[in-house]
Amino acid sequence: MPFKHLNGKTYAFLSCTESGNGEDGSDTDDQIDPRGNRLYRYEYVNGQLINPLLLLDLTATPINSKGKHNGGKVLVGLDNNIHFRID
Repeated sequence: MPFKHLNGKTYAFLSCTESGNGEDGSDTDDQIDPRGNRLYRYEYVNGQLINPLLLLDLTATPINSKGKHNGGKVLVGLDNNIHFRID
């Protein structure tokens, strides 16, 4: 959901696990470690997402034996801070 900032710009925040080689599924198919769990901010202008800004870069390889990647939710709080929950 886009968020209208006090500066007049509208932003969208997206989280994802980026592939280590740019190919979807390569972590399971080819055993290539993901590049990382990322949080990006984009400007939302005329229905387009532009000017990506990397806000957070976390490891995507959890320290456990499950071999699962983290998932998360992004919220803009009442304090106008970004809250990124990783499960």
